[in-house]
Amino acid sequence: MADLATYIALPIFIKQVVDQTELNLRRLHALGLEKIAIPSLPPLGCLPLYTSPQGCNDTFNALVNYHNSLLEQVVANLNNEARQSTFAVIDFYNAFMAILTNKGESPGSKRFETPLKPCCEGSCGNVVEKGANKYTLCDDPESAFFWDGLHPTQQGWKFIYSVLGKALSASLLKL
Repeated sequence: MADLATYIALPIFIKQVVDQTELNLRRLHALGLEKIAIPSLPPLGCLPLYTSPQGCNDTFNALVNYHNSLLEQVVANLNNEARQSTFAVIDFYNAFMAILTNKGESPGSKRFETPLKPCCEGSCGNVVEKGANKYTLCDDPESAFFWDGLHPTQQGWKFIYSVLGKALSASLLKL
């Protein structure tokens, strides 16, 4: 029953988070910031921590999409009020999904053969008293998109920014 209550309360909480973000953006703008970029949430349902053998958690991703949609509306409204493009959303969600779906920079790439599998599994970075690892590492970290259950690898971030590249430059230039 607690799970149902949580799922009912999450959209309310997400709305409160985005409302607070709007307030903070207004404050930053009032302090004189003229150009502000806001990252969208990545597909949290695709983090290895939340995936299953069937793939990404669609419920989590639906909640992320709700958040990102509200954020886009807030940014559009703020830009209308400012009568210029002062605010821009950096679309991490679609950048992550492009890589996870295509396993890399271009369709058919073998770069990230299993993109939802982390390189480090277990208690990453921790050792027991006698120095034995409490984790295992993949053989080639550059072939892994995720380092652990939450964080992309350095190579993963490189690919994210390569996907964001032109859109990011265009968004920031119009600010």
